[in-house]
Amino acid sequence: MSATTTATKSLSEIARDKIATARGELNARMIERDAEIDICLTALVAGEHVLFVGPPGTGKSMLCDGITELVHGLKFGYLMTKFTDPSEIVGPISLNDLKAGKYTRVTTGKLPEAETAFLDEIFKGRSAMLTTLLKMLNERTFNDGHGDKTIPLRLCVAASNGGTTSQDLKTGFLIGATPRLQQIAILIGALASSLALGPILLTLNATS
Repeated sequence: MSATTTATKSLSEIARDKIATARGELNARMIERDAEIDICLTALVAGEHVLFVGPPGTGKSMLCDGITELVHGLKFGYLMTKFTDPSEIVGPISLNDLKAGKYTRVTTGKLPEAETAFLDEIFKGRSAMLTTLLKMLNERTFNDGHGDKTIPLRLCVAASNGGTTSQDLKTGFLIGATPRLQQIAILIGALASSLALGPILLTLNATS
């Protein structure tokens, strides 16, 4: 019993020393980012993910690079926009398999094969993109056409520069809306505005 306890204490001490060493290396590389470093290391140990919202140029991607070096794993990074397609994140459809009547994806070098990931401007992704990410981040699984497979993802750092997009999503979260419903509401607002302003602009144009 005592031998088991001693071994357990030894393993915890080793883990604690490794985390302290990692913290020291990252702190030496980045100035005044102690809290962010601790958050990333805690998420890495707990198997969770991190979201940073802040202005550009504050070291968000640099911190993710440092974490990737510590775990010695494959990193996937991508700057997302409203035009980002799921194939850019999880891989393109295999044309050879498609000819054979199979719908599979080639995930080489993409998020399903990465151990760490950095997704910049996460809030700019469309609902289809965010839905694709949901299961991968929460359950660590991805269906590449051959069924659900466990992915090696250990930590995903998502970032956003803030602005109106993040505020809209934050408001939607508070009232229980989803990105899809918010997009529908924006479309309805645009249509209503065009219907209201259209006749006025036509009248002004006719009288000028």
